[in-house]
Amino acid sequence: FLPFEGSVDLKNPDELYMVVEDYGNDRKTLPLTPHTIYFGRLVADGARELIHQFDVSDRCFIGNTSMDAQLSFVMANQAKIFPGALVLDPFVGTGKEIFTWHICNSPICLC
Repeated sequence: FLPFEGSVDLKNPDELYMVVEDYGNDRKTLPLTPHTIYFGRLVADGARELIHQFDVSDRCFIGNTSMDAQLSFVMANQAKIFPGALVLDPFVGTGKEIFTWHICNSPICLC
C-alpha cells in the first residue's frame, strides 16, 4: 500500500511507475522467482524520433566529415545545450551539429 491521494487517471497519468523483474541471463533454466525486483518512476523521456528526422541518408550533401545524427545529439546532450545558450562552432564542416543545436533553440555563432 502506498499512501497516494487523489483520483487515478490511467489514460493520462501524472506519474508513471514501473516494476522490472530480473530473472538472470540463463534462458535454458528460468527460475520461478526473480533474482531482483526493481520499482521506479519515469523521470524523463527522450526525443529519439528526432534522430530519424536528421538521418544521414536523407541529406542532400554528404561530405567525408558528415556526422551521424545520433552522435550529433549525443554531443549536444554532453555539452548541456539549453534554450538560449550561445553555441560557438568554429569548424562548421557540413553543418550537422548546427541543425541539432537549432532543435535545442540555441543561437549559433559561426566564426
